[in-house]
Amino acid sequence: MELKGGQERLLHPQHGLPAVARRPTEIRFAGPELTAPYSKERLGDSKEVCGGTQYRREVIRNRKERNPKMKLVSEKINQQHYFSVGYDPISESYILVQVITYVGYYNRYFKISKEEYDWFEHDINKLIVLNQECYVQNTKHPKFFFSEYPIENTPEQNEKLKFYMQTEYQQNKKRVLRDKILNFLREIDKAEAAASISDFGSLNLCRIWLENILEKLENGILPSSNGDTIGAMKYISQHDCLSVIHDLYEAAADVDTYYSNECKEW
Repeated sequence: MELKGGQERLLHPQHGLPAVARRPTEIRFAGPELTAPYSKERLGDSKEVCGGTQYRREVIRNRKERNPKMKLVSEKINQQHYFSVGYDPISESYILVQVITYVGYYNRYFKISKEEYDWFEHDINKLIVLNQECYVQNTKHPKFFFSEYPIENTPEQNEKLKFYMQTEYQQNKKRVLRDKILNFLREIDKAEAAASISDFGSLNLCRIWLENILEKLENGILPSSNGDTIGAMKYISQHDCLSVIHDLYEAAADVDTYYSNECKEW
């Protein structure tokens, strides 16, 4: 074992070549799934000064950081009463969003009119009353659109939730790229089991390079593509015995194609 560049290196038990010590490469998101609302464990610690301004700010901050399923335009936030209003380009509607905190953090969405949206600036008390009515009646309110908590929805409303989850996921290019890289790493894991010594060396170099790309992606320093590939194919195409492994080749091509075509802008 040696330490190089702050990273632990191990000798691979089969080939005696250096392999990077790493966490298991599993994909934790494989498309939209209907799950329970955000728990405190998933959200991390927040400074819960019950009923205080700091707690309200934490709730709003957590909601924005944890990728709410609907991205609103011209969103206006009322921290004191745990709601916001804005325009949803997908449904072409104005939306009132309630942050629900008693079972974990999740959102309920209500369709409102342009006039009701304008109350935020011109008659906030009316909007607060409407928000309270929506809260009390929740899913039974005639303006209820859908909830991020599937158990509150009808089957039709859960289809809307799934659609918004898929849309949000596809719009998060860094997240999609991350999952494609992780999928490529999983295919490398499979290929290593049957690789020759020379091929294993190439796969190991590819893994080190990919983990460096992931680190840049997570730290926000990976540049956009400008139409160039990320280079996932370069370690695979050099070896005929690797390029004929269908799933490995397809995973590498998927990374390069997505980065080149979809990541010209973050």
